[in-house]
Amino acid sequence: MSVTTLSECRVNVGAAGGVGELAAVLARDGVALFDGVHTEQQLLQLTVRLGRLVPHRDSTSSGLTVITDRGSARPPVGRAGFSRHALAVHTDCSDLPQPPLLVAMTCVRPADRGGDCSWPTAARFTTSWPRTPPRR
Repeated sequence: MSVTTLSECRVNVGAAGGVGELAAVLARDGVALFDGVHTEQQLLQLTVRLGRLVPHRDSTSSGLTVITDRGSARPPVGRAGFSRHALAVHTDCSDLPQPPLLVAMTCVRPADRGGDCSWPTAARFTTSWPRTPPRR
């Protein structure tokens, strides 16, 4: 990955040639931030231009998954993303024989607090992962 800051990979997909630029930035850096998508329909149109939409276990009928606090004080296992609780490190759809090559996310309304995301590269993740299982 050649990018040093996320601001270097920001793309306005609403601009002329924006989707092509987005694809190029994704190919170059493996991550891109994009502007110009304001509705669920626009996000759907963008995702199908970049590849096949893979529905998630919790997707709506459109194939998109809406991440929002569903008000559960103690969410069931695997549902922390729908609460105010932190998520453990994970990959989306890793249970599928062919997980999606691309994960897209758009923020409709920033959280009042929290909502931080981190995306370690595979190289950084594997080099920082413990070589031995944690002691219990």
